Amino acid sequence: MTVLELINRSLRLLGVSVTGETATAHEAADALTALNLMLDQWNTEKLMIYCFLNENFDLTPTVGTYTIGPSGNFNTTRPQKIDKAWIRFTPSSLMAYDFPLEIVSTEKYQDIFMKAIQVTYPLYLYYNPTMPTGTIQLWPLPNSACKLGISQWQQISAFANLTTDIELPPGYLSAMAYGLAVEMLPEYPCPNADLLIQKALDTKENLQSVNLELTPLKTDNALYTPKGFNILSGSYR
Repeated sequence: MTVLELINRSLRLLGVSVTGETATAHEAADALTALNLMLDQWNTEKLMIYCFLNENFDLTPTVGTYTIGPSGNFNTTRPQKIDKAWIRFTPSSLMAYDFPLEIVSTEKYQDIFMKAIQVTYPLYLYYNPTMPTGTIQLWPLPNSACKLGISQWQQISAFANLTTDIELPPGYLSAMAYGLAVEMLPEYPCPNADLLIQKALDTKENLQSVNLELTPLKTDNALYTPKGFNILSGSYR
């Protein structure tokens, strides 16, 4: 399905057009703007993200600050949010070791007193989502050759024109068609507004249920410790 076909579908849902009719140039242009604005909002919602982008970047020894985004030190998509991070050492072509990094808050990073300490590999990553490129700061500073790996949300790209083919996982076309119809309700009021809003919510919730990753429940190991410590043997009974 092309962007224009999706727009025509949304306009039919609104009652603006009927089967066989195509949106006028002005209607299509307005709808394309509304569609891209809707996708921009979806990109801020984790449950609307269908996959993660995992990448590795070369680090320069003793350097701890990097820009990330188009034309940045790390030339890739600017992350909305970094979900996971790690340091990768590759001692040979057959071996690679990944050490997880803790992603810290602004407050925790600012509380670090000596930010220029150097070690073999860092422990913390602080991400500041500046514009037009984001800023990554590592601590302590790595003093050996290694790579930084990050896992970021795979954003849904804006559509450049009406002839673009939409290539997204199952369920997104329906959610986009009803979502776009709701986005355009202020411009094209219709008697079926309540039904469209409910369908938009339902299709979006279906996607969110598919994209949801359940985290296994963890229990502190101390709760599994057997009771009764023998001070003579130095072990639990």
